[in-house]
Amino acid sequence: MLPLPLDNLTATSPSLTEAELSMLRQTESTLHRQLVVKRNRKMSQNIEALLNSNRSHTFFLGLGAGHFKTEKNSVIDRLRRKGFVVEHIPAGQVIDG
Repeated sequence: MLPLPLDNLTATSPSLTEAELSMLRQTESTLHRQLVVKRNRKMSQNIEALLNSNRSHTFFLGLGAGHFKTEKNSVIDRLRRKGFVVEHIPAGQVIDG
């Protein structure tokens, strides 16, 4: 889920009702689906199409951190499930070659 501090919100705003907290949790879930899951699905589909159209090539792709921050739905996870060999090189790591 997105790192929205709903637990902290309840501590600092004790006047929120259960209905309001429920609405906030639902909004958090919707934002997560729209901003992370669907975005990663689309990005991985675009990369898959690129890779499939150029099977004889090796690619180096740079992706923003948001594409790595999901549980089992990151772009890397999705591509690996499709059978692609993916090596994650964290920021700051020197690439030998």
